Amino acid sequence: MYRTILAPLDGSPLAEFVLPYVEELNSRFGGKIILLRAYPKEEASQAGTHQAYVDGVAQAVRGRLGAKADVESVVVAGDPNREIVDYARKEEVTLIAAVARGQSGAGLWPVGSTADKVIRETGKPVLVIRAAASKAEPDQGILNRVLVPLDGSKLSEAILPYVEGLIAGASAKAKPKAEVTLFQVQEAAKYGLAEGGYKLPNLQALEASARSYLDGMGTGLRAKGVAVESQVSTGVRSVDQEILQFAHSSNANLIAMSTHGRSGFSKIFLGSMADRVLHSGDVPLLLVKSAEA
Repeated sequence: MYRTILAPLDGSPLAEFVLPYVEELNSRFGGKIILLRAYPKEEASQAGTHQAYVDGVAQAVRGRLGAKADVESVVVAGDPNREIVDYARKEEVTLIAAVARGQSGAGLWPVGSTADKVIRETGKPVLVIRAAASKAEPDQGILNRVLVPLDGSKLSEAILPYVEGLIAGASAKAKPKAEVTLFQVQEAAKYGLAEGGYKLPNLQALEASARSYLDGMGTGLRAKGVAVESQVSTGVRSVDQEILQFAHSSNANLIAMSTHGRSGFSKIFLGSMADRVLHSGDVPLLLVKSAEA
């Protein structure tokens, strides 16, 4: 599922924040890492410089993973986001892993940036690392504490096989061990909870129903020996803020969720919830576009 990973690089140290994650996934699954430098055609005179840069990064990655690691360095000229999307499709890439840059003072990265466009235009799973986050330290665990928001729909459940695949690749002896939290938000305002208009017994019934649903969704992971927890929130914040707040309080190092978006130029949007989490958080985010969308 994660055997061919494409990591776009733009020549900056921030873009290289994705490398520990790519290397961790390669150590779990093997396969190939493709380091891609996509540059505008007007920089054609610098093609040699771009190639030397990505070759140097590839050499450093092999130095950390071992000389036999399959690491390929590629440079292409053109509109960067289109080149990344087209290359991922052509080479049957199974995951795009990229850093999204923050917008100074806003906590967001600009809509229309290369990362933002790639996320919207590709049909491939995308692992998004925020440049504002601290650089990952492999010995402290990477992508092993996963928060999975589910809203009860088949669309949201499309992420589960990707989480199972991700965690199944982690060694059972790894420390700290992998943990998955299935999470659902019961919107307080929707039921009048913010105004005190909803009775506690009914709220308890909602929580019990949601927890039962989440427990059922965790069956496949538990069968693989993964520690799975079900959590339900009835806070008064918006759903995206509840997700992000819980991610921080639980020390999750990955949020994994499906989107209701579609790939292609005519339909380049995400589901509103995934979009808000994408642009507001600083926790690494795995996004998968559900086939049903």
